[in-house]
Amino acid sequence: MGDPMNESLRTRSFASSVYTLPARIITVLIVTAVMIAVSGLAAIALPATQFELDGNAVSNGHDDWQNVLAGTGGDFNHSFVTDETGDTTYFTGGGSKDIHDVSSWKYNALGAQDKDEITNAYSAAYINAGHLDLYFGADRFANSGDSTAGFWFFQNKISLDGSGGFSGIHSVGDLLIVSDFSNGGAISSIKAYKWNGSGLTAFSATGGDCSTHLADALCAIVNQTEVTAPWAYTPKSGTAGKFPAIGSFLEGGIDLNDSNVFGANVPCFASYLVETRASNSTDSTLSDFALGSVNTCGKVTGTKYNDLNINGSRNNGEPGLENWTISLVGTGGTVTTKTDANGNYEFDDVEPGTYTVCETMQNTWSQSQPSSGADCSAHGGGKGYSITIGLGDTVVRDFGNYQFAYRPAADQDGHQLVGRRRRRRDVQHRVEHPDLYEVGARVGRQLHGARHEPHDEGQLRHVRQHRHGDRIAQRRLAAGLGLDRGAVCQHRDRQDGRRWQR
Repeated sequence: MGDPMNESLRTRSFASSVYTLPARIITVLIVTAVMIAVSGLAAIALPATQFELDGNAVSNGHDDWQNVLAGTGGDFNHSFVTDETGDTTYFTGGGSKDIHDVSSWKYNALGAQDKDEITNAYSAAYINAGHLDLYFGADRFANSGDSTAGFWFFQNKISLDGSGGFSGIHSVGDLLIVSDFSNGGAISSIKAYKWNGSGLTAFSATGGDCSTHLADALCAIVNQTEVTAPWAYTPKSGTAGKFPAIGSFLEGGIDLNDSNVFGANVPCFASYLVETRASNSTDSTLSDFALGSVNTCGKVTGTKYNDLNINGSRNNGEPGLENWTISLVGTGGTVTTKTDANGNYEFDDVEPGTYTVCETMQNTWSQSQPSSGADCSAHGGGKGYSITIGLGDTVVRDFGNYQFAYRPAADQDGHQLVGRRRRRRDVQHRVEHPDLYEVGARVGRQLHGARHEPHDEGQLRHVRQHRHGDRIAQRRLAAGLGLDRGAVCQHRDRQDGRRWQR
């Protein structure tokens, strides 16, 4: 069958990624999902009603890889990685072991045994009753012998450097799960470790086959019979689109908040790697791998837009503003990003905590959204947002701005300078000759009062009430005086009390 999963991942609104490593059919899926605890939800480590750990990838009434990757699961993040047989990404060298840092790992194109060729791999995480449950899985090219699979979840972004090495390093707390990939049908061993800064420390949590250990902190299971592959898959022997029996497909899960795992101090992860290994020993020789991204952290996103009608919210037809600086300020420092061509911005991999989101104001622009909020004077000016973000949270905050644009026109016997507020209550300043300064009002509401400064030579006519299209002030400048770009035209709107000036 075709691979509908890749397309669904690209169009899905939740955070997801698709990676293709050259020339090898290996698919890695990552799913992170929020499922809020509801009344009556069993307080077990890996609820059967949350995600099906049943030895196949097809949904039987609850979330499974099939519906999650089609975009109908309860996940907030997933990734599907395809890696074809015969590509250039296989572990090599004595430093390529789990007991060494990522910076010591090497890869080449020498290949792996068929039973160690990963063909698909996957992971999912659900927040259930305050616990982060992480799911993972893989399938392989041949089930002609036993193998062992490892599932790394990194806090840092890990990638290939293109020269046979890896970019990125471990962080303390990186997670490794090691499980048998047995063609005997049962999971005899599953173990979880964390990176301690110089090697691996085993968690005290124990588990086994999910058929009997679903209530434990961790478990895994392999297919017992031939089962359907919901994505493109061709085994070495057997029917295309089917996982041959036994042990072609492996899946498992772990409750990261279990007291025998991370407890209350669960890190958030940005990358993952699925590997095959010679054994379940921590210093086992590594064979094949698939590398992708995941985001169990939080995300802050939003849009920067031109608020043409200055109502403090985005309306149809109001364009995004490109190349504006947005800052995310936290206790650990400040990170910045630029808005894209549509005015969108995004901060990924945001660790749980409290932050302030600010924009950097630009000349001739004023802020309409937010109209109040956090003080951003030290981070670009204007007002911002105070937010609190948790694991898997997505926080959306928009910024609206409007502008008086000064545009010089052709200079003939005089000069012309126009400042225009792009809104219904539009005030226009115009100089058509060197000695004339007039202010025209195009307004949809009544305006009251007007004044002109500086260069206030003589009396300025005050008009107490103005309607749409009225001229509210005219001033003839003394000989030799020019127009000061800092001149102010100010009026107050009686209905909303706002004071506008330019």
